[in-house]
Amino acid sequence: MEPNKYNIREILAAGGVILSLVFVGIEIQQNTNAVKATAVMEYYSSSADHYSLMVNNPELARVIGIVFDDPDKLTQQESQMFIGFVMAANHLSQSAYRLWTMGVLPDEEWQSTIQGACPNENTPEKQRSTLEMIFNDTRDQLLPSFAEVLESSCGFNKPS
Repeated sequence: MEPNKYNIREILAAGGVILSLVFVGIEIQQNTNAVKATAVMEYYSSSADHYSLMVNNPELARVIGIVFDDPDKLTQQESQMFIGFVMAANHLSQSAYRLWTMGVLPDEEWQSTIQGACPNENTPEKQRSTLEMIFNDTRDQLLPSFAEVLESSCGFNKPS
């Protein structure tokens, strides 16, 4: 029995379709990886821009120094400047949170971000309470799920 020419053509055509689908899958994966890399790089670029604010703005650096020395010495204007700086930092951390929850930012990078956002055991109580107060005052401007993560990770108390 001689193989049917049409059956061979159908098998070759099906094989071509399968190879095309494999190729499309590989291209989609490469594109997904490129998009993830771009998102992470944009996050790091934004973080660097945020830190350069302090480096390039002596007044902001002075205000941050006052917060670390004695936050009660801040004027209203200085307090607003510091709150703006902290809110920008919180939004950057929130961006990292979104990238992490989408599976774009690796766990290690997320842990580093959250550790940088929270006071640690060496943070004086006065600074810690100032940061907690600012967090509680601005909590409603953050994603609720991120606010809960920040609250839990930093050990902040829920506002009453």
